[in-house]
Amino acid sequence: MRISVRNILSKMNAPDFQNNFWTLMASGIVSAFNFIIKIIVVRAFGLADAGIFSFAVAVSGLSTVLFLYGVRSFQSTDIKQEFSLNSYVALRVITALFTMISVIVFIFVSRLELHRIIVVLLVCLIYWADAFADVFMGDLQQKGNMRIAGRMRVCAFTSSGVIFSITSFISRSLIVSLMISGVVVFVVYAGWIWVYRKQFRQVRVRPDISALKKLAASTTPIIIGGIVGTFLTMAQTYYLSFMHTDESVAVFTILMMPLTSLTILSHAFFLGAEMTKTAMIYATGQIERTSKRINGQLLLAIAVFIVFFVFVYFFGIPILSWLYNVDLSLYSNDFILLAVGGSFLLLFPVLGAAINVFRKQRAWMVTSIGMAFIVAPVNWMLVQRFEIRGAVYATLNIHLFLTVTAYILYRVSLRKRLTKLN
Repeated sequence: MRISVRNILSKMNAPDFQNNFWTLMASGIVSAFNFIIKIIVVRAFGLADAGIFSFAVAVSGLSTVLFLYGVRSFQSTDIKQEFSLNSYVALRVITALFTMISVIVFIFVSRLELHRIIVVLLVCLIYWADAFADVFMGDLQQKGNMRIAGRMRVCAFTSSGVIFSITSFISRSLIVSLMISGVVVFVVYAGWIWVYRKQFRQVRVRPDISALKKLAASTTPIIIGGIVGTFLTMAQTYYLSFMHTDESVAVFTILMMPLTSLTILSHAFFLGAEMTKTAMIYATGQIERTSKRINGQLLLAIAVFIVFFVFVYFFGIPILSWLYNVDLSLYSNDFILLAVGGSFLLLFPVLGAAINVFRKQRAWMVTSIGMAFIVAPVNWMLVQRFEIRGAVYATLNIHLFLTVTAYILYRVSLRKRLTKLN
């Protein structure tokens, strides 16, 4: 018994276990943060403010994709360390400035009211702080130290969530609560980067311009494909916000919340340490082993979906209605349809990781743009005509298109690579 316990403890202390554990723990905390914050906003401020908050989260989600610029996916599979941390940080600073300008232009063009503008900016700043720290997390992932980054994300979002919860019910002001929780996130990440500054000593004020240009050229296809894909998945929230009421936005995002939380966990697992391992295997020329690993991850995603679907089918609506203090019984069928879409959302991170490993980002970019011209107008009409039900149909539509096209691209890339070997 002592030997078995010792073996278990030894495995739990192993770097691979610690990296996966803290990566999933961090993503679980981020999922819980999004979930709980939404509950607090609905209960403390009502559906109207919850709709504004949901719109702000959608804007921050798309802007964060631009902020990240596809660097993490590329950086974590840069096994040969073609680019230094200095280049990655320099590119992150440039994309940060560009993102901030883009959001300001969006706010100006959209002619939003002052309250909505302030909420959008505060929510964006919280997620941008995490996005800026992400480039340092990518460096740790590259070196097999994801557990350090995971612990800091847990600390940042746990403390921010607790502070937001307390200040919401004390101040009764959404803006004040967001300001204080944002300060907490900034302080935690700034302190973390300072404590581990020796790990990041490569960073210099003047980066290598030629390396920076090459890195930007390598990640541009990833970001274009990422922006198109993210916009299509989040567009339903924008459509509802501009065409219908803040209440309809709030209800739709509540129905989407379990799916969103599961997707965050799925991305963390399959696009985290697992993707780096797959990239290492691929880099050694073991294509068949790489394929088996990806296929195994697809089967794991399907198994998780089955468990998820059974649970939400029987308990989803009652639990959400109780948590958010909103009667959602009229939306049972919509919720089940969204749960079906969860199968596509769980498979997509696995396929996205495969596309990055095979370095087919440019092909995915072209595919995404072509798909956007087909799907976006259809989804616009669905939401305009059927409101929440239309948003559900549109969500299923885009998730199906993204997953199927990603799978086809993966299979074609794999077949070509195997043909070259034979």
